[in-house]
Amino acid sequence: MGTVADPAAALALYRAAVAGGDTHAKANLGVAYYLGHVGLTADRAEAFRLCSEAAAQGDALAQLYLANMYASGEGTPRDSGAALTWYRRAAEQGNVLAQATLGSLLTADDADAVEGVAWLHKAAAQGDASAQYNLSRAYRLGVGVKADLGQMVVWVRKAAEQGSAAGLNGLGYSILTGVDGSYDYVAACAWLILAVERAPPGELHDRAVVNLRDAKAQLSETEQGEAEQRAEHWREVFAAKEHPGDADQAAP
Repeated sequence: MGTVADPAAALALYRAAVAGGDTHAKANLGVAYYLGHVGLTADRAEAFRLCSEAAAQGDALAQLYLANMYASGEGTPRDSGAALTWYRRAAEQGNVLAQATLGSLLTADDADAVEGVAWLHKAAAQGDASAQYNLSRAYRLGVGVKADLGQMVVWVRKAAEQGSAAGLNGLGYSILTGVDGSYDYVAACAWLILAVERAPPGELHDRAVVNLRDAKAQLSETEQGEAEQRAEHWREVFAAKEHPGDADQAAP
């Protein structure tokens, strides 16, 4: 940003800042080792070492990545208890990804579901699509909160409008089955077209394919064309959000 990309220079500056005692630089360098950025070969053990030090010094980004490594067993043995501890510390500092992940983990346990929904609300209100989808699911199933299909539709729509494949499928299916009261098959088809396009191979993609087939069965060729036009509008919206331009790209 503002200069020619030079990974070697970036790495040298990160190392100099770490040598000078900068905690956030240590976290950034740990993340660079985790991801294999700035010319580094991915090294999860070194990422774990650096993120452990920065996390202990209070850096939220390091706490998030440390939690991820404990959760996945990368760079360290898997430890779900330690993962929860560090997700919570990062979440308490306002890290949205940590809040979303912590909420998802806690809602999987009935004993912690109420707290989990609270974290999902925090992350969802800040625009995290995975939290929005998981919150919609909590409202649909009554996990940690009273079941409320109206709130379910509100949050699954927010996730869909950010391009979440799960959100797109969930919204399309909700409209297809009349959960929102509209039975707008053209809208359902449009969302499901996008769900099929954006879902990776696997169960979610297969469910979206079935739902799209059912939606198209309700439509004439003209209506299917209208659904495709609506889908194209959202493709453009998603592209604008996902590729906002070099000026908006933040360095790790």
